[in-house]
Amino acid sequence: MERIHTKLQKAVAEYRRQGLCSAEIAEKLGKCPKNIDHVANTIGMPFSDEEKARSKRIGYEKLKTRAETSEERKQHHREYVSQKMPGWEWVKGWVFLDGERVLVRHIECGAVCEIASKTVRNGCPTACPSCEEKRRKQKEAEKIAKQEALEAERQKRRSERESRFWQQDFSQTELSFCPVCGGMTIGRKYCSTRCRNAWENARKKDRRIQKLSSGKCDKITLKALYERKNGICYICGGECDYSDFEVRPDGAFIAGDNYPSIEHIVPISKGGLHIWANVDLAHRICNALKGDQVVGL
Repeated sequence: MERIHTKLQKAVAEYRRQGLCSAEIAEKLGKCPKNIDHVANTIGMPFSDEEKARSKRIGYEKLKTRAETSEERKQHHREYVSQKMPGWEWVKGWVFLDGERVLVRHIECGAVCEIASKTVRNGCPTACPSCEEKRRKQKEAEKIAKQEALEAERQKRRSERESRFWQQDFSQTELSFCPVCGGMTIGRKYCSTRCRNAWENARKKDRRIQKLSSGKCDKITLKALYERKNGICYICGGECDYSDFEVRPDGAFIAGDNYPSIEHIVPISKGGLHIWANVDLAHRICNALKGDQVVGL
């Protein structure tokens, strides 16, 4: 119900019937929008949420226009941005209006970036994209230069070794052949580390066979052990799988993890014997993980 008593209330009621918001009525009457809101509530004709939002937008636009044309406000923006974001200076934009994008310039490199007004007010330190890109390229260049220097140093050392090698007097040097691959060597037994490791592994296997044959041993086969132990791994208690293997095209036999194997309870390397009392059935993977440890005793 309308309660109109004064000329101001009458004018506000007339403009309210025309659908004007508080900012538009205040501009026509030369009053403050807050006073217009109070008068509208008093006469029982309050503004709707849509009209309040429209009035707020109009007020923001006025402030924005005033800020863009006022040198004092521009100076205030410059001081505020330099205080909140050291190393940056204000260029354009309304800092105190939510949703606005503010243009700021990085003092060091002069790059201009667009940042949200709320970010500026929060004083969040913002890295300059241009400077970050320059630093990234510089790091990449330093990394490439370091790699090139290392490669050049390796090439230099290789050339020096080759030069010293060919400057040797081979007239008194005895030529030999690698016992593994048969390749020719000069002044050493093996032609490469790979052949030396293969030879050492073969020697270890020979010493193991010699140790087995020199002591007391029984004739133990995997099939007989599998039948005696009912195919059960004594380490994990699982069932061994005789079909878990692969034969490659070159004829190589590759046993799977569940393939059965003969496991020495006390390893041969620790004095164990190859007898029925010292062997048991185990998965290939369990046997490999156990190694030379003594378990199950």
